[in-house]
Amino acid sequence: MSDNKLKLLRVIDALEKSYTFRKNIVKNTLEYSPREQLQFQEVNEHDLVIELHHKGISASANDVITFLLSSRIQSYDPLLAYFLKCHKKYKQRKADVNYIQDFLDYIITEDRYRFIVQVTKWFVRTVKCAIDDRYFNKQAVVLVSSGVQNLGKSTLTRFLLPDELTSYYIENPKLTKDGEIAMSSNFLCLLDDLGNMQKSDLEDYKSYMSRLHVNLRHPFEKKAKMTPRRVSFIGTTDTYEFLTGDANVRWICFDVMDINWKYSSQVDIDLVWGQAYDLYLNKFNCEISKDEMASNEKSNNKYKVHTIEYEMIQKYYAIGSEDDHDVAMMSSEILNDLQIKTYLKFNDKKIGQALRSLGYQPVNRRNHVNTDGEVIADSRRVYLLKNLLTT
Repeated sequence: MSDNKLKLLRVIDALEKSYTFRKNIVKNTLEYSPREQLQFQEVNEHDLVIELHHKGISASANDVITFLLSSRIQSYDPLLAYFLKCHKKYKQRKADVNYIQDFLDYIITEDRYRFIVQVTKWFVRTVKCAIDDRYFNKQAVVLVSSGVQNLGKSTLTRFLLPDELTSYYIENPKLTKDGEIAMSSNFLCLLDDLGNMQKSDLEDYKSYMSRLHVNLRHPFEKKAKMTPRRVSFIGTTDTYEFLTGDANVRWICFDVMDINWKYSSQVDIDLVWGQAYDLYLNKFNCEISKDEMASNEKSNNKYKVHTIEYEMIQKYYAIGSEDDHDVAMMSSEILNDLQIKTYLKFNDKKIGQALRSLGYQPVNRRNHVNTDGEVIADSRRVYLLKNLLTT
């Protein structure tokens, strides 16, 4: 055996006798701890080289890195380890207790049934996203308290993190390369004060929710590789109108009227996550159904930032029907009518979006005579009642 091989074997033997090594697959870091102590910290290969030299072993940084990148280093998933601990604790308690619902009972909201169903599903999706490399959590729960500040919504969301996972939590990450890394190396992300974010930031966060992987270069490795996105999102806002655009299926919003602060001393968050993991193991259907998605979208309408087109349609018209209407118009005709009434400029696409948001149902009509007296062979129009303005 060559001297170089003997030297490398001596390096490996000395390191394994002194330390326990592991690869943290969430943080993508190599960690080590003195044997029997289990106090892990990130590896500094240069410190190890110096220590080996103190022991009379001539080692280079490359020798240490060769060992650290070898299959001798076992992978460690801190999120899975936490869920396994919580599940064991959960199984030792009463089987008929719903710890998730008990926790949610401390949060007073409108639409109680939808809140419990959707947040329970979110808990299970969050577990699944954290430990299943083939899955990503597409939706974020948002706690809204318009006009009522200091309820403690942000504090409540931070309570979801047990002490041992505090290093796997981020708030309002910057949308940069570091932000992408955070999507893979964290468990929960709080989007605090959504109402004061830029529209572009909201759209970027929505795009993150649709991503399964991020492309990262792991420590000591030369090439980047696809890494699962583990983080799930939860948001808060004191502003009622914060959603932009026509499609907001990523946000599941709830009005929070009050929070009973006793949860902080009466709820064991380990049991909440233990139940969520148990539901995951038992194939609980955590996905949002079509009916639930429609219900969420309907609820989200009141949180939308309304365009001038929306406001003017709401001001001048009401929804009519085939049997009860003052006029039937296409979106382009509505645009022209509003411009005559208000002397403002409007956008035809936003007229269509506003009509959909307000619940107008377009119908096909052949040989429609428009407001200019022209006959259009085939058109889509809506039935309108004209509002009588009092001012």
